[in-house]
Amino acid sequence: MDQQQLYKIMYISSASPNMSIEDLDRLLDKCRFKNAHFNITGYLLHHNGRFIQLLEGKKISVEYIYNTVKIDSRHNNLIELCAEPIDSRMFPHWEMGFQHLSEQQIAEISNAHQLFGNEMTSSDIDRLCRRARAFFEAFVRSVAVVHDYNQLRDVMLRV
Repeated sequence: MDQQQLYKIMYISSASPNMSIEDLDRLLDKCRFKNAHFNITGYLLHHNGRFIQLLEGKKISVEYIYNTVKIDSRHNNLIELCAEPIDSRMFPHWEMGFQHLSEQQIAEISNAHQLFGNEMTSSDIDRLCRRARAFFEAFVRSVAVVHDYNQLRDVMLRV
């Protein structure tokens, strides 16, 4: 595969037990800077100490960033859901979009409880990848109602 081709990696993980909201905010600032440097875009969602993240960009850059996540002690129980070539970016304007998901948001987006629940095992990777892809597609549709990018960015930064 061409290392310059667009590529995505999606994974789930649990935050280390001692990660505070302030720690997460500092981590986000550092990651956004690093992602901008490597031309990585994507989105990180957080709910009750669990993460789901989609990273997208050139394969070599995405794999580099993902490999740093894999050895980061702030992530536990990391499961790679999918890693595959893509034709276009799902989140082209965000070095790392981020949102804490409320219980209401989880209830409104199909497949969310399955992804953020505790029933996940590594033997369910194919099923989880399909659910994660459907979840991100539903999430993108839910925020696509806001047509003005700046308005959407302002909304997401306040959350």
